[in-house]
Order: sequence, then C-alpha cells, then structure tokens
Amino acid sequence: MNPVDPSTLPNLPILIGSSRLAPYLASCGDDPAAAIRLYSWNIEASTAILGASAALEVGIRNAMHRELTTYSTRESWWDSLPLRSNEDDQIREAIK
Repeated sequence: MNPVDPSTLPNLPILIGSSRLAPYLASCGDDPAAAIRLYSWNIEASTAILGASAALEVGIRNAMHRELTTYSTRESWWDSLPLRSNEDDQIREAIK
C-alpha cells in the first residue's frame, strides 16, 4: 500500500487555513503542493519527538518520586516535606 501524498487532498489547505499555511508556502516558493508536503512532514516530525519526550517526562517524574520518597522515607513524600501553600494546594488538587 502506498502512502497518500497529502498534496493530493484538495480540502487540506482549507482545513489547515491560509494563515497557518502561509509560512510553509513562503518556505516553498509559493508552491502549494510542496507547502502541504512540508506541513505534513512537520506533523510527522513533531509526532516522533512527542513520543520520545513523553517517555522522558514519565522517566523524570518517576525518578523524582523515587528520590523524594527515599529522602522523606515515605511514599507520600508531599505530606512530610516543607511545601509552600500553593504547592500543597496543587498536590491536594492532583490527588483529587
């Protein structure tokens, strides 16, 4: 199965909108087909980065939780560390 060339989808530029597509057109010498392909490539590249950054974010969050648990000697470290009131409020809201 061959991938679809996004430049062959006639309503895609309308869906994207002219103001959003304008920088891509400028980068592609006002070639609409090339601009749509570049826009689609940008989405694919962003998607690839988003997946990796999501995994990294979870890893960092887990590492912080592990270290704070070790430091405070309890799983609910937020109950034993000195937090500012707004931080305590944010934690209580997240727990809800």
